[in-house]
Amino acid sequence: MARAPSTVSLLDVFEAVAEPNVELFSIDNPFSDWKDRCYVHDVLSGLRNEMDRDFRNRLASIKVSSLYSADKALDKQGLADAMDPARMKA
Repeated sequence: MARAPSTVSLLDVFEAVAEPNVELFSIDNPFSDWKDRCYVHDVLSGLRNEMDRDFRNRLASIKVSSLYSADKALDKQGLADAMDPARMKA
């Protein structure tokens, strides 16, 4: 990596390896051909867009450096303690 882990988000990693303009969620909509007459298409498209936005925001909020806290816990406390969610730092 050319940047410090504290400046790189999981979204940065995803976007670096993913195809351009990839959808995180794909909904097979049998009503796509009916979008001018059927509201199901709009509802499913809106839901997919919301899910994509929320997931991207969550990925953007997680820095790669935060993933190392689990490794540090493994080194200091052992596997059982490190896997306890109450002891892990996000």
